[in-house]
Formats: sequence, C-alpha cells, structure tokens
Amino acid sequence: MASANLQRLPRAASVLAENLNLGVGVVRTVITLLDKDNTVPFIARYRKEQTGGLDPTVLRHIQAQYEQLKSIKERAESVSKKIGEKLTPEIKNSLNNALTMEEVEEVYAPFKKGSKGSHAERARQLGLGEPAELLLKNPRNVQLVKLVKPDTEGIKDVKQVSLGIQHILADVIAKDSSTLSSIKATLERNPVRIESSLSRSATKEKKKGGGDKKYEQYHGFNMPVSSLKAHQVLALNRGEQNKVLSVKLTIPKPVEGQFLSHLHKTWVPCDAPGQIQKLFRTAVDDAYNRLIKPKITRQSRSSLTKQAEKESVDLFMMNLYRLLLTPPMRGKSVLGLDPGFSHGCKLAVLGSTGEVLETRMIFPFGKNANVGQAKNTVVDLVLKHSCEYVAIGNGVGCRDAETFISQLIKQRELAPLDIAYCIVSEDGASIYSASPEAAAELPSLDTSLRGAVSIGRRLQDPLVELVKIEPKHLGIGMYQHDIPDSLLRGALDGVVEDCVSFVGVDLNVAGVSMLRRIAGLNDKKAKAILTWREENGAFTNREQLKAVKGIGLKSYEQCVGFVRIMNNSRLHSNAARPSASGQCSTADNNSKAEIVVLDSDEEVKMAARGRKRKGESAEEEVKKKKKKKAAGKQEFCPDPLDMTWIHPESYPVAKSAMEMMGVLPEQIGQPLVKAAIDGFLQTRKIEELAGKFSVGTPTLQHIIDGLRQPTDHDIRVNFQKPLFKRNVTSLEDLRPGTQLSGRVTNMTSFGAFVDCGVGRDGLVHNSNMGRFKGRVGLGDLVEVTVRNVDIAKQHISLILKDISSAFNPQLLVSVGTLSQTCA
Repeated sequence: MASANLQRLPRAASVLAENLNLGVGVVRTVITLLDKDNTVPFIARYRKEQTGGLDPTVLRHIQAQYEQLKSIKERAESVSKKIGEKLTPEIKNSLNNALTMEEVEEVYAPFKKGSKGSHAERARQLGLGEPAELLLKNPRNVQLVKLVKPDTEGIKDVKQVSLGIQHILADVIAKDSSTLSSIKATLERNPVRIESSLSRSATKEKKKGGGDKKYEQYHGFNMPVSSLKAHQVLALNRGEQNKVLSVKLTIPKPVEGQFLSHLHKTWVPCDAPGQIQKLFRTAVDDAYNRLIKPKITRQSRSSLTKQAEKESVDLFMMNLYRLLLTPPMRGKSVLGLDPGFSHGCKLAVLGSTGEVLETRMIFPFGKNANVGQAKNTVVDLVLKHSCEYVAIGNGVGCRDAETFISQLIKQRELAPLDIAYCIVSEDGASIYSASPEAAAELPSLDTSLRGAVSIGRRLQDPLVELVKIEPKHLGIGMYQHDIPDSLLRGALDGVVEDCVSFVGVDLNVAGVSMLRRIAGLNDKKAKAILTWREENGAFTNREQLKAVKGIGLKSYEQCVGFVRIMNNSRLHSNAARPSASGQCSTADNNSKAEIVVLDSDEEVKMAARGRKRKGESAEEEVKKKKKKKAAGKQEFCPDPLDMTWIHPESYPVAKSAMEMMGVLPEQIGQPLVKAAIDGFLQTRKIEELAGKFSVGTPTLQHIIDGLRQPTDHDIRVNFQKPLFKRNVTSLEDLRPGTQLSGRVTNMTSFGAFVDCGVGRDGLVHNSNMGRFKGRVGLGDLVEVTVRNVDIAKQHISLILKDISSAFNPQLLVSVGTLSQTCA
C-alpha cells in the first residue's frame, strides 16, 4: 500500500517538506509509516530513529496535509475519467500538478454536465483555436474576414470572429505561467487589500437604532491582506455570513496600472495591423478584468480563510494538549459544586477514586436563598467525607459560589480541615449530563446533579472526564464553530488520541471512553476488550489482547505499548502462578499454544466463506470455535515489563539489558534499579550498548528509562497543576498597576485570557506580552499587572510580567526526559 501511494503521489514528500520546512527524506519516511497504517502516537514514541524524533504535533501536520493531497489526487483522477476523450495533455498536466481542490474544480468546471463551457472553449469548438495560435505566432498571416461563416452562429461576421479569438487569446494570457508569476511578484511588494463595510440590511437596522454591534470595529475596515490576523479573517467571514458586513478584496490601483502596462508590452505585437493590435489590447484587458483579477482575489480570499482556519485549529490543538494534560488530583476527595441562581447550586461529593458518595441541592444566593441551610449542608458534607478540595464550575453564579465558599474558609467553618477551592471550566458539562453515556454511568442521578459530578471529576482526573465530551464544546478555541467540522474534528480527535495514548491506561481499569482513544483502538474494539474482561476476568499479560475479537496483529502492535497491566490487577483468579522452577504452571509468554487473531468482522466473513469453499462440516466448525474459545481463556504469567511503556517488540532487548545490568524483573521501577542503571552507564556509553543490542539509541534510551521509571509515573506531573485559592478578590478592588497572580484559561491569536480570581478573565494582548510572546499558553501560571479596568464593560487589560512554564510537545514523546525529571 505504501509503495502504491508513493507512486500515485510522487511529489507529496517534496511538497510537504517545503510547506513544513522539513527534510524530504524524513517526510518520505513518515509517509511510508502512515501508509502502513501506523498511528501518530506509535510513530512518535516507537519509531524515533526513523523520524528523527519528530514530536506528535509535527507528525499530525504531516498526516493532515498528506491526507489532503491524497484527496486532491483522488479527485483529480476522478475528474480525468469524467472528462474522457476531451482530456488533452495540457489539461492532464494541470490536474496532475494541482495542489488544491479549487485548482482541480477550476479545470473541471467547463466540462461539468450542463455547463456550456468557457468562452474560450466554445470559440475553439467553432474552429477558432488554430487561427488564434497562428495569430500569436505571426499576427500578419491571419485575416479575420476569411474565418467568417454566415450560417454559423458565433462566427457569422467579423465582429463575432474577433470576439471568439479575443476569448481564446485572453484564456492563453490568463493561463501563462510567466504572466501569473509577474503579477504575484508585484503583489508581494504591494499586496491585495481587504475592505469591509456595513451591509445594506445592517445599515438600515443601524438607522433604526438596532443592529449587531459586535462588528463595529470592522465598519470601514481597510487593510492589506499581509497584515491580517487569523481572528480578523474569521470575524470578517462570520460578519459577511451573518449579512452584517459587506467584504471585498481589491488590487491596488498602482499594481493594476503597472501590470496592465507590462501585459500590453508583452502581448500586443507592435508590428501588427491596427485591427489586430486593437484585438490584442482588448484581449489583454479582458484577460485581466474577467479572468486574472477575479482569480487572484478569489484565491487570496480562499488562502486567507484556509490559513486562518489552520492557525485557529493549531491554536485549539495546543490549548487542548495543555487542558488534557492538566495533572490529576488523584486520591483526593472532592466536593463538586455546579452554581445556579433560580435552580440552586448542585453538590456532589466524590470519593478518592471518583465514586459518588452523596449529592445535595442548596440555595446560598438568589431569590430562593437560604444561606443558613446552605452553609450547614456544605459544612456537614465536607466534614463528614473529609473533602480536601471544592471544585466550582465557572458558569452562571460562579462568582457568588466562590464568595460563599471563600467566606466559609475565612470564617474557619470547615476547620480543622485545611480546604481550598478551584474554579473548573464547566464547558460541555451540560452536554455530557444529558448524554446516553452519562445516563449509563450515573443512572440513579438527576441530569442536573450529573453536572456537579462531572465538575468534581474534572479536578480529580481531567483527562478521564474530558474525553467523554466532544473537544469543540470545551470552550478553549477561537471561532471554532466557523471552522469546517471535518477539519476540526480530525485535528482534535488526533490530539485526544495522543494525550490518552501517551498518558496511557490500566488495561483492567479503563472504560470504553478511554480505551477507544488509545492508538490502534476504536469504540468497537474498546467494547470488545470490556466484553473479554467480563467473560475471562482481568488481563494478566499484554499478549492476551491478541485473543480479543477485532484486535489483529496490526491493532495489537499499535495499541499494546500504551496499555499497562498494573500489580493491583494481577491478583485475579485467572493469573497463572510460577512453579518452583520459575516457569508458569500453564503457559508462559513464549507459549506455543495457538491464539486465534481476528483482525476485523470482514476477516471473520472471509474465513466463513473459506470454510464453505473447503466444504468443512458443521462438526469441524464447532471444534474450531471451541479451540478459539480455549485460546481466549488461556492463562499467562504476569510480566513485570507489562507495567512499563516498553513495547513488547523490545522485550528481548529489555531482558538482555536487565541481565547485563544486574536488574531483576520484579525490581523494575524501584529506586535501586535507577542506581544500578546509573552506575552501569557511568562506564559505558549508551551508543555503544545500542550497537551491541542492534537497536537505535532512542529505542535503548526508551527501554532504560522504562526500567527505572516508577511504574505508577504519570507524564502529567510535569505540567501545570490547577490553581487553588482560599479567598476572593473583587473587580472593584483593581487599579492600574495592581499586581496579580493567575492562570491562563484560553489562548487566541490576539492574546491570552487570564483568570486572576476576580470573577472575570482579563486579557493580555499580544502587544503586552513582552519577551514572553509566543511562549505563554493555556494552563500557565502567570504574574500580571493590571493595565486598565472598565467596570461597566467588565473588561480587564493586563500586562504579562512572568510565567512559570512553557509547554513542550516533545514531553509527550520523551519518556526519558520525564523519568529523569521525576527521579
């Protein structure tokens, strides 16, 4: 499959390498890996030698652009077949070199069913193509009057003949590569401008005293496209779509004059008869006004939108990486609080593992307020269940709920507990609460109370809870609802897969919502894993995954490195116990017993058809089914390496390395292993060892880090923890120059929004980021200075003074870096 795709897309690697500023060889390698159905997390973590250690964000860009090129190529091939006999070498070449879908559709437009074809195409059909070519070569040798056919519409007089040849000449000029290169070069120095104004309907509404004021800054907007920001492009597009704005692109007058002068000098023959010169001048003007100018403005607008969408998606992806990798508050009991006025505040007490212990409803504010009852309820729940944190949703009533909780803490109503609260984003919580997944997970709870549970669990383990919600509903994007759903969904699903895979799951604890996000798995395979667990008990060895229906060799290869089998799940009844000799009493990892691997339902059907062809009896079929069932229940010895991120394909090297370093399998992850490995590596270079084991240095480093890394290590500990508070500050207390600490809650192309604990996020505009511009991101803890406060509009302008972290996607891949950090 890989070679076939590379043959169909010979320029793919070079095009992508140029677009992404990467080496052609590396891009070609990544494409080959993708064509062999390898997932991005698998490539990023286990194929670092081949990719040069590219991080998952870069790999995602390669994957997305490669898929786009494949779609364009498929469409071009389809168009070639539809054009059929009319497909000329020139048209075929245009389709083969097309890099956008718009280019393909532009070539195909004249041939679409019901289309009359372009003016030039119709003129050529009348037999004017050859005379036009002769006119370009030798203007003196063509006499228009001889081309007249009085009985044929379109060439029945000299005027119609001239018009037909003009259209052909204009088509040739407009498609000439040097002509297009000339105007593009001119526009680089003096770019196209974009203008916007109120639409007619919006102008009428404004005169009546109404209208949408969101787009006021774009009334009379005029700017070169080279200076536009992504959020401005998306805002203009939305305003135009909502019929509030009228938007147009214009080519500067000096550029037009300069370019038309160049065209006339290039295309109008100075030694031709006056009638022919006039025909050429008319053709040049027609080519520019009817073909070139609309094409340039159309392509500029399309390019602007695509680039803005790409920047918006990239920003959303980075925000999502940061949000999903927020460190969990494991082992902590939490009180989840979903604020509300008329319907009260919903409370849910969650145990240390997320189980719902108790739920209540209180009215600490609003028209139905009962402050005394609310206070008693909260104090009772917190003390009864020894809650350590309160998670407050950031929706309507958040500020009042925060004040209520902070007063309880200040008045020491919750003593002797030293409790703190945290503001948690509740975006998407209402969607989850009403979902079938929530109904199945929390069947006994009312929909409104499920929101409080979700808010509390988002603090305990953000990743586990947030994967249940479609990413675009998480409130961390910029104009995400204006971006094509397919583009956004594909990118964000990839981020979720990366985060879940790199954080990993315990194979015996994870549910469908987590398992389906693991590289190589999907919803169907995740459910099959749960079914296997229900029928056979806990997994004791990664090899048993091969017996799960739907998980074939490729699926196993892709997912197995991202699932772990922890000690606490090895104590189930189906765990085979070693004998005195150290061998498993049933079958160990190297057992020769057959495991039936079914890669998909289609493969099952193929196998069934094969049995029919072979004429197998019903009895033989039953025997095979029993054999498969026995294989599924086969017992395996626990393997300590299954608790690490080391891929089974590297187990032989890992075991040889352990033997060489004097490390026992049961010691994996213990401090003495780190000491033994460090001592061993003091006298030997890892590059030499890699050569001895015939593996790459990155792979051996990954193995060594996996051996000395604590088995319960979580890569999220390296990212910013939630911001906990005990008191509240009022917006009215702020003055220019006030120093505040806060946490970045959202990133946009124009700046960062920061929660400073005043009930309203402040904005640090890009111009106020100083030396931190480009380094700050969602989740960062920051120090800011208040620049300006508008209490009426609830606007806070901030200046960034310091940040405590900068996100590095490479942390997702480099387990070595992570293990050294935690050790």
